[in-house]
Amino acid sequence: MSYGWNDIITSVHEGANGPWTCPECDEFAVELGQRFVRRGVVESTLLCLACQVGADAPAP
Repeated sequence: MSYGWNDIITSVHEGANGPWTCPECDEFAVELGQRFVRRGVVESTLLCLACQVGADAPAP
């Protein structure tokens, strides 16, 4: 089964913290970064450390 960025973002919103397999290069190298404002997450950034492709998602 193949997963895309939307699937990874959904798992982040459900509380997972990775790492994940990159939908672009198939390496198990996608890491999560989060930006906080006033103790709450306002944005999540996903980045593949192997191929440098990423995705940003606002907090749910």
